[in-house]
Formats: sequence, structure tokens, C-alpha cells
Amino acid sequence: MYVVKIEQIVREEQDRIGVQEILMPTIQSSEIWKESGRYDDYGEEMLRIKDRQNREMLYGPTNEELVTEIFRSSIKSYKSLPQLLYHIQWKFRDELRPRFGIMRCREFYMKDAYSFDLNDDEAFFSYNKFFLSYLRTFKRLNLSAI
Repeated sequence: MYVVKIEQIVREEQDRIGVQEILMPTIQSSEIWKESGRYDDYGEEMLRIKDRQNREMLYGPTNEELVTEIFRSSIKSYKSLPQLLYHIQWKFRDELRPRFGIMRCREFYMKDAYSFDLNDDEAFFSYNKFFLSYLRTFKRLNLSAI
């Protein structure tokens, strides 16, 4: 019940600033990760799999590569900027924690946001829109900012 209410408030506040919600797949092509250079850098913590055609895939621990690919393939002109996107989805990260060297498997529900802007000034403006939206969200949820 509470999760549904929290999601509703988050969505209302994101809608208020003009952010578009997207739903992204959890299984991603390794190609976009190799292109970014993070496929090998991420290390053994990345859950890697192969599909029926023996193509390398992975369970996306994050979505920067994927959202950049979506943006790159759908936006054809600077006139479409800025673009503000977000998603609320399950994530899985199989990370080594530095404390005591214990491996922890973690699955969690997370909201991510992304902005694609024309220049640094617009990026700063987008950042501040998100920041104020989060403050309003905290206030509506009766949370104090940490």
C-alpha cells in the first residue's frame, strides 16, 4: 500500500516538471556496454548471460547505456532538447562490498532520472528542476532531506 502511494507521489511530482516516464528492459545487449567501455570495467559483479543465438547479454545493473541508446536512436534534432526521462523499476546488483569482503546479492526497487540537454546551462536548469521536485516529494511524504 505504501509503495503504491510513494510511487504515485513521485510520478505526480515528476509529471509536474515535465519528465516523461519510460519502461526499460532489464536484459540488455552487451554491445552498448562495450561501446561505452564499461563492459569490462564493471567486473565480475555484472551478471552476464547468452541468449539462444549465443549473443552476449547482461542483466543491467544500471541504465545509463540503455537510456543513451534509446535517446540516440529516437532524437534526431537539437530542437527536441531538453529531454527529461525517468523510470521506476527493479534492479539487481551482485556487488562486492569493501567492508569485510562479503559478497552481497541485492535486488531493489529504484527510481532513476536522466536529462539530455543542449548545454551546461540547460543541464544545470534541469538538475535544479529535479532537485526541487525531490524536495516537494520529500515534503509530501513527510520525509526530511538527508
